Amino acid sequence: MQIVFHKPEYLWYLLSIPIAIGTHFLLVQRAKYKALIFANFEALKKLKQEGKVTKNIGLLIVRILLLASIIVALAQPAVRFKGKVSNNDFVIAIDASASMTSKDYYPSRLGAAKQAAAEFVKTLKAETKIAVIAFAGVPLIVQELTDDKDKVLEAIESIKPIESGGTDIPSAVITAANILANSNKGRILILATDGSNTVTPLLFDPVHEAIEYAKDHKLIVYSIGIGTEQGPIGYLPTIYNVSNVYNEEVLLEITNSTGGEHFRASDSETIKAGFEEIAEKSEKAIVEKNLTHGVLIIALLTLFLEWGLASTKYRRIP
Repeated sequence: MQIVFHKPEYLWYLLSIPIAIGTHFLLVQRAKYKALIFANFEALKKLKQEGKVTKNIGLLIVRILLLASIIVALAQPAVRFKGKVSNNDFVIAIDASASMTSKDYYPSRLGAAKQAAAEFVKTLKAETKIAVIAFAGVPLIVQELTDDKDKVLEAIESIKPIESGGTDIPSAVITAANILANSNKGRILILATDGSNTVTPLLFDPVHEAIEYAKDHKLIVYSIGIGTEQGPIGYLPTIYNVSNVYNEEVLLEITNSTGGEHFRASDSETIKAGFEEIAEKSEKAIVEKNLTHGVLIIALLTLFLEWGLASTKYRRIP
């Protein structure tokens, strides 16, 4: 479970609470001074009683709670948790980089991924929306989000190897999050890749930025690792100049951090099995419950309490 704020900039106003506390005690001291000047003996009697005009700590606590509740409500809090949903929208992201042309799967890593992805699409409910991404150095949206399965299957079949640019897995995650940003269902990304992330800028950490972006957008990432530790079987053109040895570290980090799961596929059949298991597990998605109204109710109740205390127990002495 995770507490998030959709407008966190409003939380800076919480810094006003120390000012409110200081103002409270300043006014209490002023009240003491006025009582002494006007020789109000009833007031002086009150001043000697702990918890009355001298401090009014109870009223101060109530007012701080009121102020904090209003500020937190403005920040639009929500709680996120993994729960069951009736349906999901999917993005299928297939690695089309040069390393996916390796022949350690039949007919190739890319070919096996496309075949399994197509079978997966056929099993989904009719109202499920699906988008397709092919990614290498940059992600390419092959098919926008749609519930037309024929278009999705055509898009998957149309994916061809991209001969240059490396493999940028974090960008594929961010693109998928953007595609599903307006979905009111569960948001699922399936990454079919050999896990060899070869695009790594030096000025920032793309993997962790992609993870945080996915979490902010309620995206659960499942991955299917395609490749063998011994590397490719068959000829991989040397002009590609890329590593084609299987690497699952990035995939494990992304899936574990977003609430998904990583499946390691050792052959074409286990790729299909991975997609099937994702279909079963994807009943769960990140559900968000808005807490703004609840916090506003707390603020209103606190306001009523403040009015009551200010008019009775902590009523100001004339």
